Amino acid sequence: MTTPIPATALRSPKNLLAAVVARIEHDGTLWDIEDTEEPAPNTFTCWGQRSWQQLIRLADRCGTTLCAAGYTADLAGRKWLVTVGDDGGALLAGEPTTWDTASYNTGYVLAEESDPEHEVITVSGHRVVRVQDVAVRLLGLERQTVYGKFGNPLDVPHPLFAPDNTLDDLKAWLDRLPD
Repeated sequence: MTTPIPATALRSPKNLLAAVVARIEHDGTLWDIEDTEEPAPNTFTCWGQRSWQQLIRLADRCGTTLCAAGYTADLAGRKWLVTVGDDGGALLAGEPTTWDTASYNTGYVLAEESDPEHEVITVSGHRVVRVQDVAVRLLGLERQTVYGKFGNPLDVPHPLFAPDNTLDDLKAWLDRLPD
């Protein structure tokens, strides 16, 4: 997990998204590191908006690349259901598990008291919330149906999290969010 941003920044969706963009720029993108033997410099992950569940097994996280929703939850200090142990093995809520099990559970954070009960589900015996639902709330967004380029509905709650978004697309949202 990365160092959460200060709580005062969470009061502003614009500041939180700006921190997400800055972190992505720091970490690099999946395409920047795919042909190298080293992960993105000084970090545990890299950004790939399409690649939420692609396991790349980097230290201190579940090994997935993070989309904008993942970075939002991570910077807000949310605790992931799946993490990586000191030995490089997968942990599910702190307990050893297989990478097969872990790879199906990377899109969740552990539920907190402040999470609306209708968003809380149980996964592998743990109360969790989908990362994208947390991100929608943290960024003060309204849920919308998002369609792909062929007119099919996508499993994302807002256009900010559409899989084809580029870093420039995320930056464009900075002017649309409240201070």
